[in-house]
Order: sequence, then C-alpha cells, then structure tokens
Amino acid sequence: MHALDAQVDLVEEIDDEETDLERLYVTMQEGQKVLWTRAQLMKLQSEDRCFKYVQKGHRAPECKNLPANPKTIRFTNLLEVTSYDTEDAALLFALHELDDIDEGAGNGTTSQ
Repeated sequence: MHALDAQVDLVEEIDDEETDLERLYVTMQEGQKVLWTRAQLMKLQSEDRCFKYVQKGHRAPECKNLPANPKTIRFTNLLEVTSYDTEDAALLFALHELDDIDEGAGNGTTSQ
C-alpha cells in the first residue's frame, strides 16, 4: 500500500510540472490531431504560417487546403524541442484552433 501512495505522489508531481500547452500538445499528438513536432509548430508560429497547410497569410481555421504532410515539409534552422516548459498563449490558442477544426470536420476541411 505504501508503494501505491508513492506512485500517486509521483504522478501528481509530474502533472504539476507540465504546462497547459504541453498537455494539449501531447493529447492532440496521441489522438493524431497534430502531426507536427514541437519544434515545427514553434517554427510555423514564429513565421506566422498556417498550422494546417504551412502557407503564410492565414490561420488554420481559415484554410481551405488539404492538410500538409509534416514529413514532406523541409524546415531550416530547426532546434530540437523536447517539451514546452513555458506557456505560450499564442501557440496554445493556435493549437486549440487546430483541435477545433479536426473535431468539427473529420475529413481535414473546414465546414462552412
């Protein structure tokens, strides 16, 4: 019984250290709603690119294109990001937008 208590404390400790952004990213990645790596998402955001199709000038909810395949997109000067250690409100908002698109459209296109 003592070992079980120790496991519960460990789980709570890990959850407290994760940011909301990290939890959302992991949940979306596990559900295959986001295929981009953390570093790719940060690069897309820093260049003001669509998370769905990678074009500049619009956001994923406005995108009428089919989703881009992250494995075929080349990124330069990409740093490895293993975890979102700090909150980034803009990135968190953009991931929520992407999650809303996937839930509402199932086929990768936005409904009008």
